[in-house]
Amino acid sequence: MRLKNLISDITIYIIVMVLILVISQTKILNAQTELISERNSDHMVRDEILSPVMYEERDGIISGLDKAYKQNMESGNTDEAERIKEEIYSIIPEDKIFKLKTNAGEVKITEPPEDPQQNDWSTGNQLVYYGYVNNASGYSKQIDMKKGEDNFIYTTVCYNQNNFNHVTIYRSSDLGNTWNHVHGLGFFGYSSNLSMTIESRANNNPDSTRIIIFFNRSYNYGSYNDAAVYYYSVRCNGTDYKIGQVAAPEPGNKFTGISVVSDGAYYQNATYFGVVCTESDNNTEETKKIKFFRTIDWGATWAGSVISTGYNDRYPSASYKEGSYDSVYIAVERNFDSSLSLIRVISTPWLPSSNFYTYYLNGGVNVRYERPCLNIRQNNPALTAMVTCTKDNIAMYHFTTNAGASWYLDHHINYGNSSKKLFTYCSSSATGEFPYTTCVMTMNGDSINVRKGFPGLLGLPQYKVNSYNSRTNVNPVCEFITKDNKDFSIVAYSSTNSPYPNVYSTQEASKIVNLKVIPQGLYDASGNLITFSDTVTCYLRNYFPPYSIVDSAKSTINPLTYLTRPLFKNTIDGSYFVIIKHRNSIETWSKLPLDFTIPGDKDLDLTQSADNVYGNNEIRVDNSPVRFGIYSGEVNKDGIIDLTDVIKINNDANTFSSGYVISDLTGDFIVDLNDVLLAFNNASAFVNLKRP
Repeated sequence: MRLKNLISDITIYIIVMVLILVISQTKILNAQTELISERNSDHMVRDEILSPVMYEERDGIISGLDKAYKQNMESGNTDEAERIKEEIYSIIPEDKIFKLKTNAGEVKITEPPEDPQQNDWSTGNQLVYYGYVNNASGYSKQIDMKKGEDNFIYTTVCYNQNNFNHVTIYRSSDLGNTWNHVHGLGFFGYSSNLSMTIESRANNNPDSTRIIIFFNRSYNYGSYNDAAVYYYSVRCNGTDYKIGQVAAPEPGNKFTGISVVSDGAYYQNATYFGVVCTESDNNTEETKKIKFFRTIDWGATWAGSVISTGYNDRYPSASYKEGSYDSVYIAVERNFDSSLSLIRVISTPWLPSSNFYTYYLNGGVNVRYERPCLNIRQNNPALTAMVTCTKDNIAMYHFTTNAGASWYLDHHINYGNSSKKLFTYCSSSATGEFPYTTCVMTMNGDSINVRKGFPGLLGLPQYKVNSYNSRTNVNPVCEFITKDNKDFSIVAYSSTNSPYPNVYSTQEASKIVNLKVIPQGLYDASGNLITFSDTVTCYLRNYFPPYSIVDSAKSTINPLTYLTRPLFKNTIDGSYFVIIKHRNSIETWSKLPLDFTIPGDKDLDLTQSADNVYGNNEIRVDNSPVRFGIYSGEVNKDGIIDLTDVIKINNDANTFSSGYVISDLTGDFIVDLNDVLLAFNNASAFVNLKRP
């Protein structure tokens, strides 16, 4: 009986395993068939729509008119430019040309939110915006950041308060170290999916720089049903703003993913720009079509096109490709089912057209490539492109160095770091030996990691550049900043802070030291404070001979806390000695180099003991509480306190010198016997500079 039961159990097990194998093989076969169908379908589309070279030949006349219009606009020949513009528009079907709809509903200019933390926050990341940030599942692009041709950094934030939506803009003129409000608009409804570009009409006129933002707007919070595409533009000085509706979706649809695209890296007054977006079903969220809208007159008129791939393509990320025939590349996440999504790059002419060509970046079964970000390096010709994404929640990138003729696939962004990632982003600089920067965020928002270099040769990852946890439904963004002809990375993200999430930035080559220091002569033991807020100049020097200076910063000492926070703006990651120079104190070095490879502020306290000073070169200035200070009396800056310093101070005392003078060691704004005695005692102790 037991034998019969055993045989029966084995038989059932074999049958079940066979069924599982059949189902699995069927699923694989179906997926492969679907991919083959996709490829064949696209081949059929390509045969109808032509290959890149063939459609470039077809559109060559229009492309030539485009370039002729730009050349005349750039040279100031506006009459000829207008004639060519009319010729261009005569080729485009009338129903594809329209003006911006400016009846955008009630719009008001918004003031920046109050910022009670702006003056006293104490982290390594810079506060960009204090307040709410939009939060909607599936609409993660609530902030964007770009560098302008004016070398300023701009960040835009989308937030909603009391059913009134706001898009607000901030600018940093010091490469991300401080941020100021530029402009903001509020209006009824809900907005999301910001995408921004910064363009100058004339680089010799800074106020001609315009901030150009596209976003989705809906009256249905959460679902964003019926969301339209809006355009918002304002000068960098906050004047002459424009806002309007570019396009509304067909009934039952909504605009979802959105990505700005511009040729402004190559042109000024003749800049063209536009937006690529997906139009999806309100109920199923499936993409019905991709749309591309472009303007050649700074938003006055628009031309549009529909790109029908026949697939559920989501999260479009677009970039302009300069060449003999200009085009737009669009990376999308192509969804087949819940277990399969792949990355495709669609190429379409720069003049809005239904023509397109598809590049297949990857294949597979039961794999999910998600949320691509595409960036084409804006050189001429534009040959290098990178696409970042996640593959089953592992951060990856793909790239081409020959304009898409061949692609290198599945490179890890965080090689050796196995934690799963939620978002990726990439940007590029037209200059520099390390032209691409990427940022990725972990699934729980704990870490934003950055990696910079050349595709295929990205440098070492910089882990956890964020001081606060990042919100898991807002995509962090990264950009390049340029200092001394070198490119560095900067990241913006939304935090999980309470009561407001806020937006912060953090950048490479910008370091803060929380330094506590007491100049001996300024210390008042009766009040445990220094007499006034004097300044110090700090230097960072390499930790190896000849200990070259790499950066400097000047800052003020707090009289009560002895704290000063020098900000070094041109420092790459590394280890450096900190050198403190005060106007009448001996130059003082940190005992050990500080490690700036780990993000965040660095602490250096020279007041509790002399242990943090090279050669223990400090003096006790108070016994209760115990306080140490750097030696005072070095007025001629020769590295030693000696008779020459004492004579200088004594001569100033004899002439009753007063005010903010170098011989006033005690900070009472008069040179007298107290200053002379202080210098004499230190000279008698042979106080001098100590350094490696």
